Amino acid sequence: MMVQKFGNTPVGYRWCALAVLLAICLVTISSAGSPPSDEWFRIFDSTEIILYSVQAPPGGGYVAGGEAALGAAVVFLNETGYPDRIAYIQGEIVSTAYIFVREMPADGLLLVTDRQEIIAASPAAKPRWTYVPGENRTIRAIDTADGGAVLVAEADRSVLIRLSGEGEEEWILPLPSGDGADRYHARSVRSLPGGGAVVGGSVAAPEGTSAFLLVAGDDGAIVREQQYPQYEEITAVQPVSGGGYMGAATGADDVTSSTAGGAVFLLVIAPDGSVRSERPVTGYFSSVVILTPLSDGGCLIAGPAPESPGSAGGFMILRTAANGKTEWTRMIPDAVVTSVQQTPDGGYIIGGLRRSVSEDAGASFLIKMAPETAPTPASAGEPGLITGMALAVLAAGFGRKIRRS
Repeated sequence: MMVQKFGNTPVGYRWCALAVLLAICLVTISSAGSPPSDEWFRIFDSTEIILYSVQAPPGGGYVAGGEAALGAAVVFLNETGYPDRIAYIQGEIVSTAYIFVREMPADGLLLVTDRQEIIAASPAAKPRWTYVPGENRTIRAIDTADGGAVLVAEADRSVLIRLSGEGEEEWILPLPSGDGADRYHARSVRSLPGGGAVVGGSVAAPEGTSAFLLVAGDDGAIVREQQYPQYEEITAVQPVSGGGYMGAATGADDVTSSTAGGAVFLLVIAPDGSVRSERPVTGYFSSVVILTPLSDGGCLIAGPAPESPGSAGGFMILRTAANGKTEWTRMIPDAVVTSVQQTPDGGYIIGGLRRSVSEDAGASFLIKMAPETAPTPASAGEPGLITGMALAVLAAGFGRKIRRS
């Protein structure tokens, strides 16, 4: 492992200068109430560093996965968003970027590389174990699970895999695919207490496409599976305290709405799989890729905003109260948001990438939003409440590699 440190160096000064020059690019548009103000934002020179995923550990500062001059890197940043050091971790496969990083609830980091390798590392970014799904599978979603991980990967079919704290396969659950059977495409996964997992996605059948929610037990057997013909796909799912789930779904073509075929809904799902309530968020999103439950019972959702002629597009972030009411929205134009997390102080950290066809396209940014309320012991560092990640956006190949001379 190699470590690169930052202090009062020309590199640090260039980041400061670039942030000032590009500040205008992150002007936001809000409605339905005012979002918290920004405490700071940083834009990073894409010739030196690109951040794809960011976390806010309870101990302070931030840790991000991305790439730097020597390849795939874990970047440790201070509380104001400036890099303190960069760690280069050597896995089994030579990779150029970490597209996902998440803090393990017990200790350490879970990383995913652009070569589809999973690496568990210590808090100091030293590798503990590595795992590759094999069979040319692409990782569609991943979550930490008792020191290991649970993930969905796909090649000719989707599979649900649980890894132990040593990186060994505990079980694999293949989802139905082809040969006259319905074809399942898993798009979101979250671990459940006790060793199980909940998965959301879509089912392609001769009669049409439906959304599905599947719950697997700690032995990998299917406990419950529900299909929803009124929706096309569940793009994000999260278990909630007290039982049940929150989900985001896209509407099927037969939804009675002026926006049929492009409708987006926020769902509250009972433990038995039935939909307790649905709330349309059409007009804000073309789909939802991040769904983050918050400590007060509300949630933060994010996804690409609908594009219109002449529009550069962008990502919308929407915050709801516990009753589902919209508290505020925030549009980040000309960008892809890859991480949204509630920070220990009750604020939010947002990470993403510029997407313009311009000199700074691919430049990554961080925005720290001020706290809405004072933090409580339950919300300050509760790992199950704080993370959302648009892994699918990055797995699809968005981003730009470091320009190396």
